[in-house]
This record gives sequence, structure tokens and C-alpha cells, in this order.
Amino acid sequence: MVRTTISFSLRQAGLLSVLLAFFMLQACATHAQLRGRMATDVRCGAYKSADKRLAELEGQSSKDVLMDVLDRAMITHLEGRYADSNQLLERGKELIENYFTKDISDELAAIAWNDTERAWQGEEFERIMVNLLAAFNYLQMGDLENAAVEARQINQRLQVYTDKLKKYKVKTSYVQDPFAQYLAGMIQEANGEYGDAFISYRDAWEGYEQTARDFGIPAPSSLREALVRAAELSENTEEAAKYRSMFPEIKPPSQKFLKSHGRLVLVTSSGGIARKYSAKWIIPDPELDTFVIYYPKYGKGTSRTRRIELKVGGKTHKVEVAHNLTALARKSLDEKSGQLKARAVAKAIAMYAAKKVTKTVAKHAKSEATQVVSILANVALNVAELALQADTRSWMTLPDKLGVSSVYLKPGRHTAVVYFSAEGGLVFDRQVVTFDIKAGETRFLVLRSREPHPDGKQADPAPKPLWNIVPQAQQLGAGATLSLLSD
Repeated sequence: MVRTTISFSLRQAGLLSVLLAFFMLQACATHAQLRGRMATDVRCGAYKSADKRLAELEGQSSKDVLMDVLDRAMITHLEGRYADSNQLLERGKELIENYFTKDISDELAAIAWNDTERAWQGEEFERIMVNLLAAFNYLQMGDLENAAVEARQINQRLQVYTDKLKKYKVKTSYVQDPFAQYLAGMIQEANGEYGDAFISYRDAWEGYEQTARDFGIPAPSSLREALVRAAELSENTEEAAKYRSMFPEIKPPSQKFLKSHGRLVLVTSSGGIARKYSAKWIIPDPELDTFVIYYPKYGKGTSRTRRIELKVGGKTHKVEVAHNLTALARKSLDEKSGQLKARAVAKAIAMYAAKKVTKTVAKHAKSEATQVVSILANVALNVAELALQADTRSWMTLPDKLGVSSVYLKPGRHTAVVYFSAEGGLVFDRQVVTFDIKAGETRFLVLRSREPHPDGKQADPAPKPLWNIVPQAQQLGAGATLSLLSD
């Protein structure tokens, strides 16, 4: 009778390892799938649906608080609640500061390798995007001063992260963000700060030279005109001559033209950033065992957008790619991961050695009771090995790419139509904004593409810029209703 009971326990112990692994993987998959569906809703413009999905996820894990806050900030931004979005982003900044006021020697492993039991802190570029999204919110509110502050802080914060990585002998090519410098320059120029704008444009140009080499992210051609224009406006004759000779094809507008025209700067976001997955190296063992090392990688970005065009003032302008977040994410993580392999190897070696011991004990045990204990120990180690899988958490609601277009317009009322086209020229999203602009004024418009939803959900209306709100009495007095956005 005792022998039968012990044999049954052996079978139970064998099944326990499989069941625990199954349920642990199922729980992780469900959470990841829900967040992935939310990201799909965002990419496709189903913001109300994304809001509901996020409500199901929020608060489930104290380790994911920052991720929940940033996803909520993105959704509120896309719903046009810019002040609310910035409040959330301020909370995100506080969480990031709390994570990085302590020694990060142990945290580096958690950033690139797993520990999902640690609080999610994001990659460097994700933390930088907090400031960029805040800048977008301020631009949509017409607050150029605070937008410039956020844009300037990006490279300051990036320097802090880079210095801390260097302290622990981790190098990265992501040492500056030229798009942030370009955006800061455009805002400074809009404020009449031509000398500061020139410096920002120059730094952006030098930064793009580096990102073109290391990440495949070249400078948009519009930056060339901006360099020459800002140098001339700031009366920096030496630099103006330098860049005119570098770009002889550029003919910047005269100061008379600039004073008599307004300017519209369109910033677009398209698609969804690549998602992380857990990859692994498998090293065979002579005894037919395996030695496994898990590490995170980014897949491919998700975007149907192949071309973006802006039609305004009777002309059509191409929107140029100014930032490729997926390319940046993939390369910077691969760089960092390569230097942190040793930490993952140390974890894997410890797990491997422990499993070998338990298997040896089970194999040579003289009693079934000892075998049960060994199998149960192996169960615990198998579950622990699942926890060693790479940390695939990320800010999924970020876009794949950012684009920019800058056009001059005569003073008055204009209607801008933005077309997002897929392969073959098929327009899948069309967004329309009617606005007024004055001579010498610069307006910034931030839009995100809305792709066809795989489940057939209809896209919600795209958000309107708050700077474009015209008092109702003024609209009625003009004898017409101003259409801010139509689908």
C-alpha cells in the first residue's frame, strides 16, 4: 500500500512541473495579449476601445505602474486631452526619477535581461519619449514656450542616462536625439530666437550624421534649409556662408517673404513600434541536456504607412521621415544586450548547475521518497527557469516613425488635408484641419495615422489642436461653422 502511494506521488510530481509551467506561461501570455490588443487599438485609432482595455490592465501589477501611466498618457493625448496627458507624463517623470536616484548597477540587468519581478523602467529611448510626448501636447495647446523646454530637456536627460551606463562600462550609440534638437530649433525659430534656433539646427544636423551611420536614420532634407535660414536670420554670416556652400541647391526665402507669410509645421506619427520578444541561445550538453540563455529582442515595427502627403495652399507637400523609433529601439537594445550577456550567462549557469544536481540525485536515489523530493526540487527550478525568460515589457503604444513637413502660407484661413497611404498608393486615412494663420506666425500640428483595424472597428475622430479653437460667437458672426476636423 505504501509503495503504491509513493508511485502515485512520483506521477504527481512529474505532472506538477508541466502544470505549473503551463499556468505560468498562460498568465504571462494573457497579460501580454491584452496589452498587445490595446496597442493595436491605438495604432488603428480605436481610442475608446484602447481606453477600456487599459482599464482592465491598470493596477494588476505594482511592477508595471510606469508602463500603465505612459500608455494612459498616450491614449489621453490621442483623445485630445492634452493637459490630462501632461499630468500623467509628470507622474511618469517622477517614477523614472525615483528609479534612477539609486545605484543602477543591479538595475542594468533588469533593463536588458529579465527580472519581471522588478519594476519596469523602460529603455533609454522610452524614457526620452516622455518628454517628446509632453512637447507634442504643448504644441497642440499652442504653448510654444513649454514645448521648447520639453524638447531641450530630451538631450539633457539622455546625457544623464548615458553617463550612468558608462559608469558601469555599458556603451551605447544613442547619445543624442537629433529629432528633438530639430523640433527645439523649429520652436525657437517660431519664438524669434534665431541664434538658439541655429545652434539647435546645427546640433541636429551633426546628430543626424551619427544616427544615419549607426541607426539608419538620416536627416530630413528640410533641415538643410532650416540651417541656412536660421544662420542668416541670426546674422551669423560665417556660418551662413558655410552652409550655403555645403547646400548650394538651397535657396532660403527672404526676410521680407518670411515676415509676410505664416508657416505650418506638421509632425506626424505612424504605425506601431516593434514589440519585444524573448529570444534564446541553446547550448547542447553531452548528456543531452540543454544550457539556455534568454535575452530580449525587438521584432519589426507595424505600419501600413508608405507615404504621407500634406495638401494645403493649393500645393501638395511630401512629409519626410524624421525619426525611426523601431530602428533606434532594435539597434540600441542589441548594443546593450551584447554587453550584458555575462549577467544572463551567470544566471543560466546557476540554474543549469542546480538542475544537474537534482537530476543526478533523482537518478541515483535509493528510495522513491528521495526521488519525489528531487523531482519536486526540479519542479521549483523549472518554474524559476521560466522567470529567467527575457523581460519583454515595453511601451507598446509608441509609433513606428515620426515625420515632418514645413510649409509657408499666405495669411488667412486654410484647409490642410493629410493623406496617409499604404503600398500601391492606397489612401487608408485622411485627416482635415481648417485653421487661420497670421503673417510671421508659426503653427504646429501633430497628427497620428489611423490604420484599418483587423477586427473592423471604426476609428475615432482624430484630435483637434486647442490653438485652433475659435469662439462660437466669432464663428456665427462670420456666417459659417469652422470645421476643425472631419473624417
